[in-house]
Amino acid sequence: MKPIFNARSMFAIAAIAISTSVAAHAGYKFHTIDVPGAVETKLVGINNKGVAVGSYTTSTGQVFGWSEDLTTGAMTTQINDPNGSTTELTGINDDGAMVGNYWSPAGHLEGVIFDTDGIRDIDYPSCTTLTISAVDNNRDFGGNCYYSQNGQAHVAGWLSWYGGGAGICTLNNSVTSISDNGNLWGGSCTNAGDPVIRGYVQWYPIYQAVLSYPGAISTRVTGTNDSFVAVGSYAMTANGTAHGFLLQDVRSSYTYTTVDVPHAKSTFMGKINNMNWIVGSYLDSAGKTHAFYGTPAKGTSTLDQQ
Repeated sequence: MKPIFNARSMFAIAAIAISTSVAAHAGYKFHTIDVPGAVETKLVGINNKGVAVGSYTTSTGQVFGWSEDLTTGAMTTQINDPNGSTTELTGINDDGAMVGNYWSPAGHLEGVIFDTDGIRDIDYPSCTTLTISAVDNNRDFGGNCYYSQNGQAHVAGWLSWYGGGAGICTLNNSVTSISDNGNLWGGSCTNAGDPVIRGYVQWYPIYQAVLSYPGAISTRVTGTNDSFVAVGSYAMTANGTAHGFLLQDVRSSYTYTTVDVPHAKSTFMGKINNMNWIVGSYLDSAGKTHAFYGTPAKGTSTLDQQ
């Protein structure tokens, strides 16, 4: 049975005609953050107070959620859903409500919310896996429903305030980002018979746009803010080097600006807040994954090690 999260039935959409171009690299001051003792550290979400969330892996293979106030350096580790294991945080709003995913005892990946109501697990019977990837300041959230139809695996993006789906492609749609005011969201999607992964954005009242970095085999939107700025990652070849990108205003003509951590083998963009601070992770020359946060800067990007 197909789940209720129908990715194409929620509302009428007006497509935006756009022109596409590529600009030089954007200037950011990058900072590396590693959880002490971790073999891998990632950041995915950030709020407007400068608090970021993500996950880290210990030397014994355990995965925990963690957070850091980037303005003070105060770090909280071992954030975990007590009902399972391998908790990864994916988003945080200005009230401190955090969302993410964990592995249940039954071996299913399920969504979880940490807020003033406690710890709440989110699941839906028609979804083989239900994940949460973003939360806004209204405590509405979005994520992805993985399901099987006619023997084929599919994913449908969903938004809690619709009670259903989001996305614009014909085959698979995912939601990875919601702006803080809830008016702009995005992710990635695929069309039947087309191997290219495309990014997309949708915004009120009825608008949408497909995003595809020129020549890339994959483009994924991972973050959006209230000023209609979008960030994400792209790759020119399958399993190739990942690069970050930034779009200044998804409502107008699109100029992709590459945002890469200096000297990184690959840059995996996370989310962006209303100050245009960004978070994510990168691979160093030895193949180790580090978390980063970046603040806008003039000129060439720099990287400070912590």
